[in-house]
Amino acid sequence: MAKEQGTLQDKLGELEGKIRALISEIVRSREEKKILSSSIKDLENKLAAMEEVLNSERSEREKLELQLKQRAEEREELRAKVEGLLAEVSRMESSLGD
Repeated sequence: MAKEQGTLQDKLGELEGKIRALISEIVRSREEKKILSSSIKDLENKLAAMEEVLNSERSEREKLELQLKQRAEEREELRAKVEGLLAEVSRMESSLGD
């Protein structure tokens, strides 16, 4: 009986050790989870900030593209006016030369 009790005590000791190890692992896992959750939150915040910058830059690029298009249209209008004026000057010169 004493031998059985000793074996039972040994088994209970082993089981207690395994339970303590498991509890330690659970505690460690929870701490790691908190750290990882914090890291994820930081990364999400950084990503949101980067998206905001990207949207701002995209908006600025669209604005600049519109301005560039407007400048190109203005340049074409001026070129047409200059060509018209040059043609008129040429006609005036030819009429004066006659």
